[in-house]
Amino acid sequence: MPLIAKLIVAAALAAPALASASPPEPAGPAQTPRVLKPAVLRGRDLVQRRCAGCHNAAPRGRSVYGPAPPLRTLGGRYTPAELQRVVEEARAGDHYAMPPLEISERQALDIAAYIEAIAKSDAGTQRKLAVPSCVGLSC
Repeated sequence: MPLIAKLIVAAALAAPALASASPPEPAGPAQTPRVLKPAVLRGRDLVQRRCAGCHNAAPRGRSVYGPAPPLRTLGGRYTPAELQRVVEEARAGDHYAMPPLEISERQALDIAAYIEAIAKSDAGTQRKLAVPSCVGLSC
């Protein structure tokens, strides 16, 4: 059988299999960006201006000022209420390791909301049990 005839037969045999093949599956569902709440957005801006000088606000890496923990780790250390209390202590100048933050109560809540949001988005962060009010904080 000549070569051209073999090619025609091969194409004729392959055509039904190719016609019934399903189209390739898409790579996966498109990732839709999370819509951040206004408090989280305001908190992010405040953190960049007021906190990132000492604390690392990035997804990875250490803080500029060694003892200051990266912000992404704080949401895993404290419950949301404790986190708000820590930021409030800093605002009032009562936190043992931080300078007073000249921010409003609303801004303190926004910063706490942002820290909580980045902790939730960090897959490696696990929520710990609530700590007593004086552990690691001024009393």
